[in-house]
Amino acid sequence: MLRNPGNSSGKRKTIAVFFLLLSRAWGSEFMAGVLDSARAMDVNVVCFVGGKPVAIGEGQSYGLYDLIKPGQFDGILLSADLAHGLSLNELQNFCNYLAPMPIASFAVPVKGVPAVISDNDGGMRAVMKHLIEVHKYERIAFVRGPAGQVEADQRYNAFLDELKSRKIRHDKHLVVQGDYSAESGR
Repeated sequence: MLRNPGNSSGKRKTIAVFFLLLSRAWGSEFMAGVLDSARAMDVNVVCFVGGKPVAIGEGQSYGLYDLIKPGQFDGILLSADLAHGLSLNELQNFCNYLAPMPIASFAVPVKGVPAVISDNDGGMRAVMKHLIEVHKYERIAFVRGPAGQVEADQRYNAFLDELKSRKIRHDKHLVVQGDYSAESGR
């Protein structure tokens, strides 16, 4: 097994991973990747499935997330679904609440927090180009993610831009609201 090259203290590092929920296919696949990487790097992982991190009262509490104390973890990883339905201000306040612990995210865009974010714009444009140029489709349905969620908005805006740039009429009846669940996809 590989040892964490940045760990010269001999103490095994521990990270906390925050999720909204793990019941969707995406969550379990993401967690499997986190655990594979943690094993390879000899890092402990503690997972918190605590719902939306919304301040309770005057912002003095975040429910289950109050169990996280400074110095308890070597870092925190925020999963993409944690940001669903939250404003950038709410996300920023939550990250400020966790300071000074190191935080990184997967697709959660917060100022000062390193993030890995997919090329949603480029990916959607490539899909649209293929559907239009190769298959000659002009009536393309779109199941969008939650409005206000960064990745969902990026994909949807690229979809609309591609229709417009190719002078294809946008039919709002071919767009339905989704939430990344199998049910909304059906």
